[in-house]
Amino acid sequence: MDNVFIPLNTSIHFNTLMNYLNSLNSHIKYTSEAAKIRFENGKKEQYLNFLDIEVILNDKNLIETDIFYKDTNSHDYLNYKSQHPNHTKDNVPYNLAKRIIVFVSDSFKMVKRLEQLKCFLLKCGYPINIIEKGFHNAKLQGPAPQPTKTENIIPLVTTHYANINFQPIVKKVKAILKETAYDNELKEIFENTQIVLAEKQPPNLLSQLSSAKFLSHPLTTTSLPNGIFRCKRKNCKICQLYLQQVENFIVSNGENWKVKCNITCNSKNVIYYLKCNKCNGATTYIGKTNDLRLRTNNHISSCRSGHGPNKFDRHVFSCNGFTTNDCEPFFQLFVLIKLKDEKLLLTYESHFHNLGFDTINRKF
Repeated sequence: MDNVFIPLNTSIHFNTLMNYLNSLNSHIKYTSEAAKIRFENGKKEQYLNFLDIEVILNDKNLIETDIFYKDTNSHDYLNYKSQHPNHTKDNVPYNLAKRIIVFVSDSFKMVKRLEQLKCFLLKCGYPINIIEKGFHNAKLQGPAPQPTKTENIIPLVTTHYANINFQPIVKKVKAILKETAYDNELKEIFENTQIVLAEKQPPNLLSQLSSAKFLSHPLTTTSLPNGIFRCKRKNCKICQLYLQQVENFIVSNGENWKVKCNITCNSKNVIYYLKCNKCNGATTYIGKTNDLRLRTNNHISSCRSGHGPNKFDRHVFSCNGFTTNDCEPFFQLFVLIKLKDEKLLLTYESHFHNLGFDTINRKF
């Protein structure tokens, strides 16, 4: 148990109580913090910090409360220009102001704390109209929210992405629910139902690097060798013509890349490397895919037809003389790395592009 605040009767001797508590169990140690004394506007008062509230005993022996910030609090709140949902950022001033309104008992101090909060939010890029609107709504609601009736809410849970607007999906779901009014059974189930969009935070770099996993069984080691290997199927066109069976290979910037995992034509979540056969490997390309076999077949088809959107495929088609004649293999296929999570593909692909491993995506 931690951070306990208990008012005691004046007839109880505090040191006697502490000695008794510490004698109950040798493994539990109780400590206490004495109130501090200060003079506010020439009046003596005692104060004690409890969690994020400052409890004050004024000169009239009345208890007041104020908000408490630790010395390490930088007031660096969520920046308004960050890639978060607008409703999340717009609610920050409201929630912080509501916290002050609930904690601060003196009206003059409350006005002072709200002015301080406004300065903190302005430094974090919040527009003044968003701040004032949040403060106004917090004052309207008052110290405690009014009880609301229980509603039938169905949350539409998805991961938040700054470049995707999920509101059209919400409207579509609401339109579908309206159609349930024509069915008596469905109408009874979904009557007065409210659809609420609930967006989860996408995984960031910190969560991916510090994630913990508890295994219920011991790790099993694999004896598969590192390198790129062809499968044993006789009719596998990718292995016969395209996939290069190597342990290491030279990329376009001259670096000798060593394959540190076991790769086959059926590998998933890989960063692959292509070399054009028509110009003797002068043009190269690095891409990502969660299905190497499917992506390779797509490249082959686009190289043959010239209709694909990929720059490398269009180059091979033009390098082949703009003809649909079957001149396979069009390219050589290598694999740089295999990843455990599909979400990491974009990050690693960008990393290899920045290193200048291929010619088409080279940035320098």
